[in-house]
Amino acid sequence: MTLSGEQLSDFSRDGFVRGPRVLDDVRLASLRAEVERIVAELPEGTRPENIRDPHEKSAFFRDFCLDGPVVAMAEQLLGTSDILLWGSYGFAKRPSDGLPVDWHQDGRYFPLTPMETVTCWIAVDDADRENGCLQMVPSSHKARRFMDHVTHEDWGKTTAIPLGLAAPDTKDAVYLEMPAGWCSFHDPYIVHGSGPNLSDRPRRGIQVLYMTHAVRLDTGDEQAMGLDWNTVRLYHCRGGGAYHHADDPGRVLRA
Repeated sequence: MTLSGEQLSDFSRDGFVRGPRVLDDVRLASLRAEVERIVAELPEGTRPENIRDPHEKSAFFRDFCLDGPVVAMAEQLLGTSDILLWGSYGFAKRPSDGLPVDWHQDGRYFPLTPMETVTCWIAVDDADRENGCLQMVPSSHKARRFMDHVTHEDWGKTTAIPLGLAAPDTKDAVYLEMPAGWCSFHDPYIVHGSGPNLSDRPRRGIQVLYMTHAVRLDTGDEQAMGLDWNTVRLYHCRGGGAYHHADDPGRVLRA
């Protein structure tokens, strides 16, 4: 399963693209069950909008990230078969209660050099305007720079993420509605966010992060989320090239 030439052109122009359906009904039901289990196992009082590394908590989802149809599409967008899975996040917006995700650029969070990474977003439920689907600002990735972000001291209460754009220009933003089981991809520089879940339905999605072998991950970087990047494990997806930029080679795992 691959992206068409038109879809690749759309990604280059807009900074994002909606891909095909990547989960049939059976696999979608399995993923939903895994997401429900992961959410149920969160510490009491923890909101479910920003769950780090669900691929480390679910063998089913990890196998999908490493050998599912999204891998070939990530290869197309990154321009190489030598890619690694380096992270994932789960976003579970509860009915009538799900927090918004402030306008931001993903790469502002990522301690990667060069910024050769792409994000795949997979809809676990139907995502629409009412329940807080993704919103994108087309072509906002073109400048290849990060805009000023500010830290939200009350993140986790009013917004699902700690960093947001200081002065977002969102007049051209579009809604990226998507049926359950479908995917989209976006560039690390694209300005995007999502609204709260105002519906009586859940809006769950998972984002998967891929990078090329050329990227160095700065494990000493400290971001607003307080993540310890030394705990990040890198997984080879495909490609025969060796990865030489790990401070600890033992953290680079074969699929």
